[in-house]
Amino acid sequence: MAQKIAFINNKGGSAKTTTCVNIAGCIHTRQPECKILIIEGDGQGNATRSFGIDPNSKKIETTIYDLFMDYADAEEAIYKDAYKNIDIIPANSDMNFIEFDKMKQFEDDFGSNNIRAIRELNKRDINIEQTTDEQLLRVINTIASPTKDYFNMLDGKLDNLDKQYDYILFDTPPELKAVTSSIIATTDTVIIPYEPDMYSIDGVKNILERVRVIKEQYNPDLKIGGLLATKYKKSTKLHADVTLSITEYANTNNIPFFSTKIPNTIRFASSTAYRGLPATLSSKSNSLIDTYYQLLDEMLDKKVITL
Repeated sequence: MAQKIAFINNKGGSAKTTTCVNIAGCIHTRQPECKILIIEGDGQGNATRSFGIDPNSKKIETTIYDLFMDYADAEEAIYKDAYKNIDIIPANSDMNFIEFDKMKQFEDDFGSNNIRAIRELNKRDINIEQTTDEQLLRVINTIASPTKDYFNMLDGKLDNLDKQYDYILFDTPPELKAVTSSIIATTDTVIIPYEPDMYSIDGVKNILERVRVIKEQYNPDLKIGGLLATKYKKSTKLHADVTLSITEYANTNNIPFFSTKIPNTIRFASSTAYRGLPATLSSKSNSLIDTYYQLLDEMLDKKVITL
């Protein structure tokens, strides 16, 4: 059974992708024979680009978009061997239209679902005149609502991958709508990277509330792996103050957090740009790369992940 971890934040630039692909690199370095799958949910395709692959190229025929739209099975969307024993389900610019396209799909299904509902009501011998609107709505939503799984669109679609991989890591878009919610609904654990700016506390609270709702409605076994400070500048008082405030909030509310802080540096981006690989796969050990190994060790200590 694969261990599934999603990196989420509704704000762009919080190092979700960098953390996702570099943790994949750390796991691979520690356990080279482990099978890792990175599933990308962001239409920018930066997780895919981190391995030197253009997500909009013609050789990428199937993506996560096709999985969301029910056009393909998960196995068809896998790009094999982005790196040895690391596969990717890529995302590209098609994901920019997923909300619109999915709602259009729901509209197209609306008529046929209504017919199904009428037939099902007849089959159940329900007297419509003696049934309240609320009761009817409950029945129809159960048997025919096209949008009832709108925030759980990956339900069951990754089941076959559990046996094929040891780790499945999700990179998510900077939003908390249908795509990210659907990923949260199917993962085991969420890690919340945040950049310690003046808006971080409110942002973290909003994310935690969405996680709570998804846990209650779709994924009762969902766990919070921890809050993770990224792009951290230890010489900046604001970063120190915000991180301290979030740590105090986490302690007060029994929310896990990581003491490891990912530093603010261009080296991780440079590795992707010039070497076509995450830094933890392309560079020798240095103080910056070692930070991700420290994070992995902390994840192991907190039992967020096992190797």
